Amino acid sequence: MIAGPRATAVVEPLDTASAGAPTAGVNLWKEFRGRLSRDRPAAVSLAFLILVAVAAVAAPILGLRDPLDIHAVDRLASPFTTGHLLGADEQGRDMLSRLVWGSRTSLLTGILPVVVGGGVGGLLGLFAGYYGGVPRTLTMRTLDVFFTFPAVLLAIAIAAILGPGVRNLIFALIVVLIPAVARVAENAAVAVRSREYVEAARASGASGLKIIFQHVLPNAAPPVIAYCFTLIGPVIVVAAGLSFLGLGQEPPYPEWGLMLNRLLPSIFVAPVTSALPGVPILLTALAFDLLGNALRDLLDPRLAE
Repeated sequence: MIAGPRATAVVEPLDTASAGAPTAGVNLWKEFRGRLSRDRPAAVSLAFLILVAVAAVAAPILGLRDPLDIHAVDRLASPFTTGHLLGADEQGRDMLSRLVWGSRTSLLTGILPVVVGGGVGGLLGLFAGYYGGVPRTLTMRTLDVFFTFPAVLLAIAIAAILGPGVRNLIFALIVVLIPAVARVAENAAVAVRSREYVEAARASGASGLKIIFQHVLPNAAPPVIAYCFTLIGPVIVVAAGLSFLGLGQEPPYPEWGLMLNRLLPSIFVAPVTSALPGVPILLTALAFDLLGNALRDLLDPRLAE
């Protein structure tokens, strides 16, 4: 379930300004490596996600079987069957190959909506929070309309209206994410706009756009980035669920949720093979969640307290 901002604690952004400058003088990457050395689950999660990403990118050169190649004689073959390390699906297609190739679509539908929705929602929230007044009221009250619908049901409705397909699925998820990220960004911008360095920039005659991008954005971004990163895992699950319902990737191309749908009728005949596509969905979502917690604590240590 995609969590809306009303269920998310938004902490006031850290004042990263030093001597009036709104930028931090801390090496975040060095701190992040230090945190990973102390947080073993996060380190394992990062290693797992790197492995999944590398496998997805390198799928064409890994020497795997054609994920669309059908061998009826191998139908529902068990894992470790000769020629099929992870077995074969209901049409005899190699499961390992389909899981690796399917990771491309699953990662795309999980990460791209968060990046685009986070960018659009973040900018809308920053502008609304900084300017306040009528712009803030119009922007946020318009986005509040989307909160009258459960996020998953709204995504299903949009995807169903647009029809099946990866593009339509991504668009539906972007629409659902924009209001949630905008609310977090708005709260962060409101907390930053009253800081001394923002007041000084305003008094010096700097334009609103310059103040937003040079002063508000760098300081309001950490909690927004942390929030967006924690959304990737749930979005992967929701995207897989929509594909399971027939609203995402279309057969015969592989995608983890679609593979679960196609193997569902065989759950009592080949339970291990039928459940295999759910394993990467679970592990990938969990890895993003654990890594997101570490990133959240790094960007705003007060959340860790």
